[in-house]
Amino acid sequence: MARKNYWIYGKKYISHNYMILKAIEPDIVVSSITAIASDGGEIEMIANPVKIGSSSAVRYGTIVSDRIRITIDHHLSDVLKLEELINVRLGLDNYKTSSKYISDKSQINFNKNLTIVYDIENLLDAFIKTELHLSVIDNYDNIIYSEIVPVSINDDGWMVERAIGVTEIELPYNPVEDSLYILIEGSRIDKFKIVDRKVILDIPMGYECLIIYKPKFTEQGSLYELSNNVSLTPSYGLILRDNYCNKINFSLIVDIYNPDITSTNHTPIIKSLGIMTSDK
Repeated sequence: MARKNYWIYGKKYISHNYMILKAIEPDIVVSSITAIASDGGEIEMIANPVKIGSSSAVRYGTIVSDRIRITIDHHLSDVLKLEELINVRLGLDNYKTSSKYISDKSQINFNKNLTIVYDIENLLDAFIKTELHLSVIDNYDNIIYSEIVPVSINDDGWMVERAIGVTEIELPYNPVEDSLYILIEGSRIDKFKIVDRKVILDIPMGYECLIIYKPKFTEQGSLYELSNNVSLTPSYGLILRDNYCNKINFSLIVDIYNPDITSTNHTPIIKSLGIMTSDK
């Protein structure tokens, strides 16, 4: 595979702290990105190879520069120009490492099988915590039961919990212990203890902690009884108790966390999010 350095020249020095990369050709790998600062020094923005998908964002501390050098590995890099391989855009913005979305309350007809359906792009090193809030009602609009169900819409079914300055966190599901890891301010820690659904650790005051894990039930291949009203399949499908039920009122709460574990930070794009029911 050919490797080539490409230069982007500006007409003046500008301030920037993020770069959006969009691949035009498939299988684009960026080996490094370096900015030439106003003092002539080189500032490395990407040091390790990154495969560029439909859209990737590189975020870094604010840099003032007029030149960027991008090293690309691709079998056509010897014959194509940079703009024929990849689209590059610089910008200056405030970047948030977490965000929240709360959907409007909606209503659908009752069926006992329920699945969250979604289309998310650019998830990569970000994690999403999702809670489904639902109330099941009868023909007279009486609530039969209500539940809050944590589910995963992350790749491979990972769950995430966030905490600040505590010594004990109770997870909604028993974790696969070998899968669980903890990030504090983007750094992985090794000192913690797992007791059933509780994770015992010591978070420095004011610091954010993310606990990332896979629930045991997702690997056991059988139904998990969350309550008398709701059971879960290993793929987070819901099976609801049917007791003369007529409608389901629901809303979704989504928290997105980017722990900054790589130099390439990603902003997930949620293109669609909802639920689908079936009687089978």
